[in-house]
Amino acid sequence: MIDLVKFSTDPAIGSAGTASASGFSPPVYGKVLSVHVQYNDNPPSTADLSLYDDGDPTQEPIVQRINNNVDYRCYPRRPLQNNTNADLTYDGTRKIHEAYVVHGKLKGSLTQVNQGNSATFTVWMER
Repeated sequence: MIDLVKFSTDPAIGSAGTASASGFSPPVYGKVLSVHVQYNDNPPSTADLSLYDDGDPTQEPIVQRINNNVDYRCYPRRPLQNNTNADLTYDGTRKIHEAYVVHGKLKGSLTQVNQGNSATFTVWMER
């Protein structure tokens, strides 16, 4: 089953160019298939954005955009790994990638923006 999850950060708080904001999705579980990010209120080009599973102790970003304020869509994947954290490959060179698996809330954050800026995340998930 495919689910659509949509959430936004709160409006950024702070000074111009150094304000930050974050927001959480409702609880979700499954594989992240696609992510669309829409910037609101025209943030500066210094904007940094990240999306990750708030329950992930490593805080590995599912999506990370540095110094970018352009709306964006992607299909995030990560390399599969064995139990020693070595990347799995097809033939020793070509890595095998898979969708991110999440369980809990997704957290979106926005930094280096102006007061009042925000971002809306639309996430397509398979569960």
